[in-house]
Amino acid sequence: MKLAIANRMRYSSRIARNQQGIATILIILLTGLTMTAVVLGLSSFMRATQEQGLALQSQSQSQIKAWTGAEVVRRYLDMLLQNEKQNKEPNLSILSTTLQSGDALPIDGIAGLFAQVVSIDTGAHEYVIDVTSESAKNTRAQSSSTLRLVYRIGEEITNDGQSDGLRGVLDFRRNLDLRGGIEVKVPPGQTYDIWVDGDLTTGGNSIRGVNAIRATGSVSIGSGSTFESLYANGDIEVTGGVTVSKSIMAMGNICVNGGVSGSGEIQANGVVISSSGQKLGAISSRGDDLDHPFTKLCTVGSWGSLAVDAYANVFGVDLRGGGSGASSVKTMKSMRVLSGAVDNLQVQDDLVVANWNENLHGNVGKVLRIKDTNRYNAKLPQQVQAQANDLDASFDPSATRTSNVPVQVTKLQPLQDAGLSGLYFSAYWPVVPETAEAVQSKSNYPYQSVANYVFEVNPDGYRTVTIQAVSVNGIAVSGTYFLGSYPGTVQNPYAKVFDYLCTQLVAGTSASDPSCAGPVTDSIGTLCRGYSPQNPCITYKNGQWTIQGNTLAAGIHWFDGDLNVSSGTFYGTLIATGNIVTSGSTKVYAPNYAGYDGYSMKDGQKKQYAPAGMCQNLPIEGWIPTNLCNLTQHELIHNFAFGVGNFALLAGSCQALAANGSCSQYHGGDIQLQASNTIYGRVLAGNSLSTGGGTVVHGQIGALGGGETQKNGLSGSTTLDLRDIPSSYTPSTNTNTSSTNTFIQVRWSRYL
Repeated sequence: MKLAIANRMRYSSRIARNQQGIATILIILLTGLTMTAVVLGLSSFMRATQEQGLALQSQSQSQIKAWTGAEVVRRYLDMLLQNEKQNKEPNLSILSTTLQSGDALPIDGIAGLFAQVVSIDTGAHEYVIDVTSESAKNTRAQSSSTLRLVYRIGEEITNDGQSDGLRGVLDFRRNLDLRGGIEVKVPPGQTYDIWVDGDLTTGGNSIRGVNAIRATGSVSIGSGSTFESLYANGDIEVTGGVTVSKSIMAMGNICVNGGVSGSGEIQANGVVISSSGQKLGAISSRGDDLDHPFTKLCTVGSWGSLAVDAYANVFGVDLRGGGSGASSVKTMKSMRVLSGAVDNLQVQDDLVVANWNENLHGNVGKVLRIKDTNRYNAKLPQQVQAQANDLDASFDPSATRTSNVPVQVTKLQPLQDAGLSGLYFSAYWPVVPETAEAVQSKSNYPYQSVANYVFEVNPDGYRTVTIQAVSVNGIAVSGTYFLGSYPGTVQNPYAKVFDYLCTQLVAGTSASDPSCAGPVTDSIGTLCRGYSPQNPCITYKNGQWTIQGNTLAAGIHWFDGDLNVSSGTFYGTLIATGNIVTSGSTKVYAPNYAGYDGYSMKDGQKKQYAPAGMCQNLPIEGWIPTNLCNLTQHELIHNFAFGVGNFALLAGSCQALAANGSCSQYHGGDIQLQASNTIYGRVLAGNSLSTGGGTVVHGQIGALGGGETQKNGLSGSTTLDLRDIPSSYTPSTNTNTSSTNTFIQVRWSRYL
């Protein structure tokens, strides 16, 4: 019995040992299978990743090539337009005689690039064209992209050589008040003017570097400044230590006082009054046009009313100051002089002298009336040619001559204003509309359509950014995104980051503090850089956008509402439909100033003009505005969309048009440059412009007066520096020509 039990135990032990061996083998087999599965999975994952990367790279190449094709097509259309214009008058529909729907456009020299005309709208002057690119054909990396573009032919009216119609380095369409220090720094041999549609006043300041002031109203200069010329449709008043070297011309009256130096020509349709005590240049006056509709400067305050002669007519020239004189005087009325010298005078009526001296020479048409009878001189006939009854110390009105000396003074013609009925800036419409009907047939938002970043608030109150014509790290990005944040964690609540672009928000998140849904990888990132990831750089409150921090992505930024450029350095054009104000320390580089990479050729050498560029050496790495960049030729497209790349700041919008094409309802358009600003580009306010603090603008500044504000003002220290500028940038022109040019631009695009 015991032996049987022992045998059974030995048998069971042997079976257990055999089972343990099988289990070990099974474990080894399972482990091997697991490792095989892991290896195969990793291999598959790596293969998929490689395929994805290859597809991504190939797609990126085809998209970039498509945009290259878009620029090739634009230049081809421009070439056709210019060729046809050689024998024809400019015509917005001129290309329709050359192109037809369905036509294939020749693109030679670039393999895998094709273009075809889809449709033509001759009424809107728009051409829909598909550009298709192929990359790595007949390989695993083969890809293609089709870009549908709308090209528009338009006209830009150039006045004084500029597409925006601005006429001088400072151009204001309403009254302008200059205070503080104003300086224009220009290259040698160049001159720049101030144009004002309205009155210009100065006081307690210094103006340097300005060649001429031209105003369609009246001009009052009361500062220690130097000019070449002053022009006005109304009166001109000059006081203080002002020097005018060439000419003072007024359709109204001219009055000078203090230590004014005016050695050039002084001409008025009205009268010329001097209490200066200085010898002036060549004076001429007609003595009429006294009741002009502009601000009266020479008949108010200390000037009093205009003095009249024995015939109750105003004196054409009234030299009231002791020692006031002129190199010559020509007047179609009478002249009065206290004690000054005139080398050559031609007076059609009377000459009234308070204190006679031997330094008056010329001709008098009627009576020489000398108040001081004790100062008669035997040399008088040789000095002032006269005949019988010429001398009259008693101011007898009957002591006249029957034949007058004929004196003619050319009548000055008015300076033309800018034509407010046809010229305005609008973030919605081009600066100069062709006609009201043409404007109304366009898209309502051409500047919005060419912007790379369109900032709006949707009906629910959430901030949105529409991105167009932008590539991020080589991938074309388009669409509308929310501006949101990613919340911090329980362990680190301060890890919250702002201003990410995301397609979805957390359910129930508020418009004042929206949160992006999903992990950070769902977002394409942020187009701005604040002082830190935890500091917002784009905010919105009560109709005003605020940008602050380090910088934004380069491009054209369009804001629906007001804009506060609080602080930072920005590259591109900032456009607001409302008003723009700057605060803090701000720098803005216009696209054409920043250039392709921040550099430009100067005297045969490559010189840096900006810390960053628009297409390379970017402020936000990887974010490229493709409508401004020719990536194949490594060039900036500087003439894009009405030359918007020359501008740093643009403000204002027209809400409604009148039948004649003028703006009947204007919104915003005020620009205030405050605190410390350096603007590398032109500044155009649709309504009014004011400066304060320390402002330096490397370009032209202007205000078009589209709204209700009646006055512009420059105060503090305002410097316009037009020296040493990059070749791609046009800060201002000052020619006196106007012409109409046609252009071709991309107004809309999308991938098919």
